[in-house]
Amino acid sequence: VGVYDDPWNQRQEPFAVDFARDGHVAVCGSVISGKSTFLQTLVYSLITRWSPAEVQCYILDFGSHLLAPFAYAPHIGGIVCDGQDDRLGKFMHMLVQMMDERRQLLSGGSYSQYIQAYGRGLPAVLIVIDNLGSMREKSSSRYDDVLLRLGKEGAGYGIFLAVSAAGYGISEIPGRLADNIKTVISLEQGDKYKYMEVMRETRLQVFPEAGIKGRGIANVGGRILEFQTGLCLDAEDDFSRGQILEKECRQMSAKWGGILPRTIPEIPENPVLSQIEKLDDYKKMIRSGDWLPVAYEMETASVFGTGLKNTYCYTISGRPHTGKTNVLKLLIYAAAVLGGRLCVIETGHSSLKKTADECGAEYLETIETVFEFFRKLTPVFVERNKKKREMIEQGKEEDEIYEEMKKETPVFIFLDDLKEFFELIYRADEKVGNMSGFMENIMEKGSLHRIYFYGCLTTEDAVSLTGYKAYRSFTGYKKGMHLGGNLNAQKLFNFQNINYAEMSRAAKKGLGYAADEEDETSGIRIVLPLARRDPP
Repeated sequence: VGVYDDPWNQRQEPFAVDFARDGHVAVCGSVISGKSTFLQTLVYSLITRWSPAEVQCYILDFGSHLLAPFAYAPHIGGIVCDGQDDRLGKFMHMLVQMMDERRQLLSGGSYSQYIQAYGRGLPAVLIVIDNLGSMREKSSSRYDDVLLRLGKEGAGYGIFLAVSAAGYGISEIPGRLADNIKTVISLEQGDKYKYMEVMRETRLQVFPEAGIKGRGIANVGGRILEFQTGLCLDAEDDFSRGQILEKECRQMSAKWGGILPRTIPEIPENPVLSQIEKLDDYKKMIRSGDWLPVAYEMETASVFGTGLKNTYCYTISGRPHTGKTNVLKLLIYAAAVLGGRLCVIETGHSSLKKTADECGAEYLETIETVFEFFRKLTPVFVERNKKKREMIEQGKEEDEIYEEMKKETPVFIFLDDLKEFFELIYRADEKVGNMSGFMENIMEKGSLHRIYFYGCLTTEDAVSLTGYKAYRSFTGYKKGMHLGGNLNAQKLFNFQNINYAEMSRAAKKGLGYAADEEDETSGIRIVLPLARRDPP
C-alpha cells in the first residue's frame, strides 16, 4: 500500500498489510489526511494480486466515494453508500449469516487451519468501511453488535475488517471494537498526543511530516516508522483515477469466468417466481426437504419459506383480491420441485387448474372425487400416525421423529377456499357418508406425519366457519400468513411485535405478515413474488 522509511538502516521498503497474520486493520487520521486513498490503494492491491476465488470484498462507502469504481470488479459483492439504509441492513444480515455459516463449516477450527488442510477453496472476505463514524451515526449505531462480533470472531473465519476513522471514541471506533483491531495506521493527526492515542504508545520518537496527504506512521516489525501511501494508479486527479479504475475493473469482470462473491440481497421492484427460484437460498431450502420457499423477508431480502417440521395446517388469510391464490400457486410450484404427492381441491371455479396440471398435481373439484381421495389417504394416515405414536412411546424427540418421517413420501393438499371446502365436507354426509367426522379426526392429529394442508381463508368468512370443529382445528395451529394489512380486522393471528398504527394500516397486494416458525406471536413482513415464470 506504500513505502516506509527506515532511517536506522538507511533504506526504504514497500509497506504491506498482512490480514492473515495481523487480522483487522484501522487507518485513522484527520480530515483530508488520505484515509480514503489508503483504502482505495489497499483494495486495488488485493484485487490485482488475488482472484475472486481467493479474495472477495464488500465496501461500505460513507466517505468521499473514492471506492465507488470498485463496484465493477468481479471481487466485489456489493457497495453500500450513505443514504442506503435499507441496503445497509440487508448487508448486515447477510454478514451475520456468513459468519454463522463459516462457524459451522470450520467446526471449531480456524480459517488458517482450513486453508492448510484444504487449500484455497474458501475465499477470504474483506469488509471495508470508509468513515466508520459516519456509518455508525447514520445508522444510529444499531449494527455495533454485528461489528463487535466481526471484530472478535471474523479473523478466525477468514472475514477481515478494514476501517477508516478519525480515531477512537464513542462517535468513531468504539473501545470494544478497537480492542480487536491489531493493526493500526495513523495518518496526519492534530497533535502528538493524538498520535500516541491512536498508536497505543506512551512515547513516540517518529512523527510524519505534516501537510502531506497519505503520510503517516505504522508499526513495522515492532518499530514505529514513517510511511507514504502509494496511489493505486497514475492519474492527474482523483476523478481521472476513478475513471481509469472503473475501466480496469470492468475489464477484470469481462475476463473472469470463475466463481463470484455472494451479492448483497435485494428485492426486485416487481418480483416474479423465476427470479426467486434462481437464488441460492431458494435452492438450498428445496434441497433440504424441510422448507417450501415462497417469498422475500422485507427487512433482510432473504428467502422466506414455510417450514415442514412443525407445519400441519397452514392458513393464508386476507380480504378478497389480496393475493391468497397467488401464494397457493407459489407453494404448489415449490412442492412440485421438492417432490411428493400433490393434490389441489377447488370447487366452483378453476383458478388453480392450470398450475395443478403444470405441476402434476391431482385436481379435485367434486365431492365424490374429494371423498375418494381421502378414503385412499386414510390407511396412509393411519399407518403414519401409528409410526409416530410408537416413536413417541420410545421416548424419541421431535427432531428424531421428523427425520424418520422424512423417509415417507410427502403429501401436499392445497385448498383454494376454506369456506367452500369445509361447507363441502359437512354437506357431504348426506351424499357419501360421515366425511365430517373423518376430517375432524385427522385435523386434530397434528404435525410429523409428512402430510400438509394449505388453505386460503377470506377474512370475512372466519365468523361463519367457527361452528365447524374441523375448521377450528385447522386454524388453531396458528401457522400461516395474513395478506393485505388491516391486521386488526382478523382474529387468527396475534402478532405482538407489530405496533398499533401498523396493525390498522392497509398493505398493497403482494405484501403480508407470516407467523415466525419458532414463535407464532411474532410476525415477519414478507414480499410475495408473482407466481409466474418468465422465459430465460
